[in-house]
Amino acid sequence: MSRLRALGWTVLALALLLAMRESTPNYDALVGPLVQRGRSGENLAGRRFEARVDAVHAARLIRYERRPDSVEQRDSSGVWLVVEASARATQVPVTLGNAQLLTRDGRRYAQSGRLPLSPPLLAARELQPGIESRGVLLFELPADALAGAVLALSENRLSRLDSELHIDLGLAVAPAPREFYDLVRP
Repeated sequence: MSRLRALGWTVLALALLLAMRESTPNYDALVGPLVQRGRSGENLAGRRFEARVDAVHAARLIRYERRPDSVEQRDSSGVWLVVEASARATQVPVTLGNAQLLTRDGRRYAQSGRLPLSPPLLAARELQPGIESRGVLLFELPADALAGAVLALSENRLSRLDSELHIDLGLAVAPAPREFYDLVRP
């Protein structure tokens, strides 16, 4: 009888250890970003900055000003997603060091680096406390990845234990891309 009781206690202990192991968060969940969720059009606040998505456009071409006297175009093998947004720092100056698009199927797309840092790009600006800055965030991605996309904004690429804003862009279906988006005269 004591062997049966010892076996029962052993099985119970193993079951408890397995339950503890399965319910303990992994390392990324313990030290990952502190996600704040919102929708396009809403002001969303993180620890050091606030942001709002004002409009979203899909385009085949981007027109931009390379120099004051030179307007150029960039095409994409996918589509350009142009996110018009506004942001401001809350306490001290910050720069949005990381902007990504998260898709329904788990892919992440970083901001396009194919355009020079022109004045309308929001990520090129230092945000000041209480002063709203407006600009655009540019992404290149396949047209089939647009539906359900979420914008993720953070101050740093590795936002461990810091705010990361996830803004649902409200794209239930992929929008038809227009021919071009003009950064010179939006």
